[in-house]
Amino acid sequence: MEERHVSQGFLFQKCRTSRPPAIHITDLDYADDIAVLDSSKDGLQEATTKISNFGREAGLRINSKKTNTMVIGKFHNQRPFPHDEMLELTISGDPLEQVNHFR
Repeated sequence: MEERHVSQGFLFQKCRTSRPPAIHITDLDYADDIAVLDSSKDGLQEATTKISNFGREAGLRINSKKTNTMVIGKFHNQRPFPHDEMLELTISGDPLEQVNHFR
């Protein structure tokens, strides 16, 4: 019999595998650099907006002219991405430049 528990509209089911649960990394931080990771453009825009909003609440402002984005794939030969696959992410309405490598 499957064990289920409903709480606040969420359905929880007991894990039926011996594997440890997957870990999803959403960002990598080092000094004043942040790498935001997501598998979709919408997810990246949402995370970027949240970081900008939380930073603003703490008195910090992200300079969109000094902020770059880079799309990576599983294989090194996927770059540079064609123009139609470029992301158009923004911070406070200002577009972010997309690059093919970081210095």
